[in-house]
Amino acid sequence: MSYDCFDLQKPSKAQVWPTKSENSLVFYEKQSSDRIAIKGQGRAIARASSRFIRQAFLAKILSYSLANIFRAMLVLYLLSSLVAFGQAPSTNGSASESARIDPNQLVLQALQRAVWGKSLTCRVQQKTNLFDDQMIGLGQYLHVGEGNGQVKLVMRFSTGKSQSTFIQVSDGRLLWSKTNDGTPPKRVYLDRVRSSLGSAVRNADSSANASIYLAIGGQAELLRGLYHRYRWFKIFSAELEGQNVWQLVGTLRTSMPEPNAMTLIDTRMVTSEPNPLVPSDVRLTLVRGTAADLVPLRLEYFRRELDERGQLAKFVRVSDIEYSDIQVGTHIDDNEFAFEDEAANIEDQTSEYMPLYPIANTTQPTLR
Repeated sequence: MSYDCFDLQKPSKAQVWPTKSENSLVFYEKQSSDRIAIKGQGRAIARASSRFIRQAFLAKILSYSLANIFRAMLVLYLLSSLVAFGQAPSTNGSASESARIDPNQLVLQALQRAVWGKSLTCRVQQKTNLFDDQMIGLGQYLHVGEGNGQVKLVMRFSTGKSQSTFIQVSDGRLLWSKTNDGTPPKRVYLDRVRSSLGSAVRNADSSANASIYLAIGGQAELLRGLYHRYRWFKIFSAELEGQNVWQLVGTLRTSMPEPNAMTLIDTRMVTSEPNPLVPSDVRLTLVRGTAADLVPLRLEYFRRELDERGQLAKFVRVSDIEYSDIQVGTHIDDNEFAFEDEAANIEDQTSEYMPLYPIANTTQPTLR
């Protein structure tokens, strides 16, 4: 078996694990004993600089209420779990096959499938690394698809000292999100967003933008955030435990992609100045070529630390998310999406999802 030398800028076809060296990553291929040490950029991280970045990042995270943390996860989506697959992916596709595909368009197509595709149920496992602490989450996700907006996500999170629950559910007309930390629940009126799109929401092919605007809640909004926030520059075809997959690697954008959704939440995704508190690099694994085609399997977030000269020194794993027990096309009872919206104080976020400009009724591009 042959190997390529790569860092996150030339991403792995294999499992990533940090080594004891502060300036390298070792990529383990579990099917063999080979390993490749990839040198990071720069020298060892200066203690003062490293301590400052750690304290700033942790203080920012801890300053959020749990509701705000979960809201950030739904835009970036669920900064999550270091749950290892049983087997690292190995190459099984041709380089020419991957070279013909724009990874940005593949992420967009995955978003479209999440909005317009068949029903989906799965389990979710998450872990977020907060330096000296970890937040671990377990839950279940389901959506009906076919453009109707019915979504349900229930997650239970725990750290060393506390536990919390996050619930997001939509009956197709209203999306409702709530944590048990005492903060007001949040809602989005989906009917108002659909009305603002006019005839562009008739079907999956009616508008290049409609799918993005309709990606509210659940995996669809996860992919919406990934599409707008990151520039996807590398793609591999691979195999994971007998499952054909795509692996894509992205880095923070400095300009909006095309096509895009122009709303308040989307325009906030892209900034000219990188935020050190936002993961700078991401690796996404999608199912390839089955009934669950382009369904996310795993998402890994990284941030970059600087050395004493302000140069990039190493990548640090922030969080992962893994989906398992994926079922596509099964019947889901409407009762799964029933909820009571009786809170006296509710934060309405509908305006953040409304188009800032009229939507042109154009044809979807051919994505693959």
